[in-house]
Amino acid sequence: MKRPWLGPSAGDRQAGIFITHVLNDRIRAHFDRLRHETEAIIDWQFAYNPWTLSDLVAGRGDFEIDRTSVRVRQAMSSGNLSMGYMDIVLFPLAKSANREFVWVLEYDVDFAGRWLDFFQQFSNNGADLLATTLNTRRRDRRWTFWGSANGPCPKSWFTRAFMPIMRVSRRLMSTRRRFRQANGAGTTNSSRRPLRAFMVSGSRTSAEPDRSCLGAEEGGTI
Repeated sequence: MKRPWLGPSAGDRQAGIFITHVLNDRIRAHFDRLRHETEAIIDWQFAYNPWTLSDLVAGRGDFEIDRTSVRVRQAMSSGNLSMGYMDIVLFPLAKSANREFVWVLEYDVDFAGRWLDFFQQFSNNGADLLATTLNTRRRDRRWTFWGSANGPCPKSWFTRAFMPIMRVSRRLMSTRRRFRQANGAGTTNSSRRPLRAFMVSGSRTSAEPDRSCLGAEEGGTI
């Protein structure tokens, strides 16, 4: 980020990033409720992003994006940037929070109950990634973007994730960064201890295979 960001906290408090491209009273009220109901366990940052990916690549937005991204480098050379904010915006935002665990929540995600009840059910979950949906290619062969997804591992390992709300660990982000530096591409299990991913479904979590490459919903590399 170009502006000050959350720093390391005492203890094990998690960080949260609420990201939106819409700004009105309803969105602010939504964020205020989220922050108020979870202030005991999470430090939230409001991230307003009205810019297109082309704006961000051209430096016209307030966010510092990941210019090591393969897609950003390709876009800067070709002038054509494909869809997907995961590798360009959301992971850099999560990294800038500088916490052991960081939640990222999009503006159109809401919870009918009390937000504290939702987040506390994961307080003892040490997974490197929490997401709403994780599907392997074998389980979901009809996903539109399998053909255009790319990554450094065999396509039989590919896993797609739908993450309008997610939690990522510092270890996942560090592993991703090291692997990108070594290979120039997406996220894979290159750490000595396997990365763990879980699906968030109501009040349950279920483990997914450790060996995977994650494909963003829009088919880009993350």
